[in-house]
Amino acid sequence: MLSHIDVRTVVDFLKGALGDCSNRMIASLINVNESTISSNLSRSIEELMTKKTGKRLTTFAVVVSHFYEKGLKSEAILDLISIPIYPDLDGNLDSIISAVAQEKYSANTLIQLGEMAYVEYQRKHHERNITGEHIKKLLSV
Repeated sequence: MLSHIDVRTVVDFLKGALGDCSNRMIASLINVNESTISSNLSRSIEELMTKKTGKRLTTFAVVVSHFYEKGLKSEAILDLISIPIYPDLDGNLDSIISAVAQEKYSANTLIQLGEMAYVEYQRKHHERNITGEHIKKLLSV
């Protein structure tokens, strides 16, 4: 199944879903070297699955596609994958980005973490809206 999907297809999807970002940004997000991504664009993703670049790239793409298919805009997706939300064994809070870069969890677990981040993201934006509406009411009095 993955033998028909090349790295370029995955990278192009991520570029679109994350707001037309560069190969460098994608590499930075998953903590791999940009030249590794660029030099493997024509290879199938299956060929890279045993290497860290392939594992991280596919895991990241699955998580991003989950939120992209929900209709979230690129800015929201970038916020979601950056929110430290889930405590690891050391008591540190992990974000999707840090968990992908450290290869800590499966894509399914990361999607669950992302859903937790999504709830937190909605809560924060709701609080900001309430504060903004409250300020508008105070100023119009």
